[in-house]
Amino acid sequence: MTSRTVYLALVLLLSACGPTVEVTPLSSLPTVRPSKAPVQVFTSTDSITRPYHEVALISVDDGWNRPESELLNLLIERASEIGADGLILLGQETRSSGGVLVPSGNTMTYVDSTHRVFRGSAIVFTDGE
Repeated sequence: MTSRTVYLALVLLLSACGPTVEVTPLSSLPTVRPSKAPVQVFTSTDSITRPYHEVALISVDDGWNRPESELLNLLIERASEIGADGLILLGQETRSSGGVLVPSGNTMTYVDSTHRVFRGSAIVFTDGE
């Protein structure tokens, strides 16, 4: 197999890797909320002025170096889909899942497979407003 064939196979494999979104319920999820009600985004619990209950942890695992804004939007969209009123951003981390050796002329080049994971806590307000 030529190095060009290996390179093309690697490009196709990696381009198929998209972000994955996982939801871990912490309690029963709310009923569907009004479709036009925006999800409020909070960077800390200190900025939340209403009583709330955490209903789910949401994580977005970046498959291939997407912009931070795209990953944040995926968190917000998923929070909206499960009926959350708000989303507390819990942060992000970078993970390495190994890598692959790619032929480059007479040598091999190691290409590291790192990806980011963004996390948030979906909340519903309990004051009925």
